Amino acid sequence: MISDGVDVSRGFDSSFQSVDLEHAISEAQRRAVAVYAFFAPTEAANGSNLIPFGQSSLQKLADQTGGRAFFQGFNAPTSFDPFIRELNAALDRQIALTYLSTHPKKGFHRIKIVSLTPDVELSYPAGYKR
Repeated sequence: MISDGVDVSRGFDSSFQSVDLEHAISEAQRRAVAVYAFFAPTEAANGSNLIPFGQSSLQKLADQTGGRAFFQGFNAPTSFDPFIRELNAALDRQIALTYLSTHPKKGFHRIKIVSLTPDVELSYPAGYKR
């Protein structure tokens, strides 16, 4: 996904809470979709000084879905090529891990996956919905 991370379609709330962001995270988790976000600022975000909010929204979306957010400071990247190469390398090294939840209650359940091998970076969703 290429985005500035800012959604002002319902106006802007200075508390930085976004119903739409939470909905997007929830839907991606429900559908088991990892979101990889490339930050590209727009005039709307730049002009309203919302770039840090947009980046934190993209980071949250990526973190909560097991994806990754790509930034190059607060400026537009000169090229997406380094991000695409890094994403491609990460996807080449991915494995699928499945499990069957026996949790009796519906709702969101956090998970934690650890590696016994030192210096291994794991990316995975924050949890799952039953």
